[in-house]
Order: sequence, then C-alpha cells, then structure tokens
Amino acid sequence: MILAGFLGDAAQWKICEENWRIALGKKQHLHMNELRWSKPDRLKRLLDCLGPVPHSAGLQVVFSTARMKDYDDLIVGTKIAPFLRSYYFSLMGIISLIAKGIPADETFKIVLESNQRYMANANGLFQMTRGLKTPDGRPKLVSLEFVDKGVTLLTEPGDYLAYALLQTDRDPTGIRAALSSPILKHAKPAWGVKHHHQPELLRQLVTALIEKHPALMEKPHD
Repeated sequence: MILAGFLGDAAQWKICEENWRIALGKKQHLHMNELRWSKPDRLKRLLDCLGPVPHSAGLQVVFSTARMKDYDDLIVGTKIAPFLRSYYFSLMGIISLIAKGIPADETFKIVLESNQRYMANANGLFQMTRGLKTPDGRPKLVSLEFVDKGVTLLTEPGDYLAYALLQTDRDPTGIRAALSSPILKHAKPAWGVKHHHQPELLRQLVTALIEKHPALMEKPHD
C-alpha cells in the first residue's frame, strides 16, 4: 500500500491548481489507472507537462508505504485484523511525517480521495491523533477529509505521485515507471517512510498495539 501526496499552504495549492488545469490541456482530469498506456507517445507529452507542476508551486512530497504480508501472521483471524490494514499504517506514517516536519506552532489538514473500505479506520485513526498538540494546545491535525474522485483537481497530483512510486518499486525499468517519472523529478527532498523496507519495525509496531489491546486478539464470534 502506498499513500502519497503533497503538502503546502493555500497559496501554493492555488498556483498548483491553476497550472495543473493548464497542463491538462483538453483533458478534464487525470486518473492514472484510466490512462491509455498503449499510446506512450501521447501519454509522455501529458505526463511531462504535469510532472513539474506541484514542484514549481513549492509543494512538498510526502509518502508512506506498508505491506500487510509483513505482519499478517501476528493478527490473522482476530478482531483487530480489519483495523490494521496496510492503509492504516501508511496513513499513520503520513500523519507522523507531517506533524514532525512542520513548525511546532503550525497545524495541518489531510484531504484523501474517498475509499469506502478504509474511511472508518481512517476516521478512527484521526481520533487517535487528538494527543498531537501545538505548544498552545491546539490539535496539530485539524481535520481528515474525504472527496470523491473527479470533484477536485487537487487530489490528482497525489494520484500521479503514488502511481509513479508504485511503478518504480514494482518494475523500475518498465515503460510505466519511465512515463510516470516526471512527477518524481525536480522535487525537494521527500518526506517519506517505506515500512516495507523495514518489516521488523512494522512488526514491532503491531506487537505494541497487540500488547496495548489484548482483547482485540480474540477470535470474532460467528
């Protein structure tokens, strides 16, 4: 599971949105999984134009990855299993990176593309972040919001970024990795964590959660 996106202030996002719309040309939106990868020349022109846009607006790359197979044996068949999907740890990584990366007195919000499978867990994680505070006592994470695909252009740079990271990890010499690489170039150093490169650390996190909530290790009743 890869969660990826960009961090910035309102002015930076406004610049990104304006330039993204221009770079799209005649297209209304960019959805990476719906592109015609059988026509690489046309895609290359589009993705080459869009790739630099968030970086030129000054946005910061943020990403987090996790694989459930690295810890599934610890929780399989238990009540806690549905709550510890790889999405949970990826989102937890994003929240932690931003909370630590921005100035102590600044707050932030996260906007995610709607996903019915994970929204309940994401909201549960949001409630668990109430302990993250600024020095004057305000919550660091102000809100966790969801928007449907196509409602806004502003989730599309993150979609492009996540797709590029996935292809680079899956097949770094493949055509899809090459075509989606412009979003990875010209970036400031990324704020990122790759849990799937640190499986033992992820297992330690899961073990700590199990020890904190032993009742959730019970088998669910039919």
